[in-house]
Amino acid sequence: MPWKYKDFADIPNNKDRVYLVAESSDKAIIGGCMLTNIAGEGDISNVAVDARYRGQHIARELLKNLIELGKQRYAMEAFTLEVRSKNEPAKALYLGLGFEIAGVRRGFYDKPKDDAIIMWLYTDK
Repeated sequence: MPWKYKDFADIPNNKDRVYLVAESSDKAIIGGCMLTNIAGEGDISNVAVDARYRGQHIARELLKNLIELGKQRYAMEAFTLEVRSKNEPAKALYLGLGFEIAGVRRGFYDKPKDDAIIMWLYTDK
């Protein structure tokens, strides 16, 4: 389900969350992703790039920076995320960053209904 404004507004007040954004040259937000510290592991969510800017490696750079931030700020060595089973470009991106498929959550997504592929990345700090 889409996040509400309040969900995003609360992020700066949560010491266990960080949200990175990418801006266009005119300072419009064109992408973003969030990291949540859960017991020392990084849960990545809300990875999105404006359709007009896809294919320019924006999500890749956001994720690389988010993972590095997680290592530095929280000493994280493990990161996880879920991706729609039918989202081939996103799955290819995550696999290219070193994530591995670890399981499936059946019927996890709505509108449209889809399974979630659970992925993990283990780093050495």
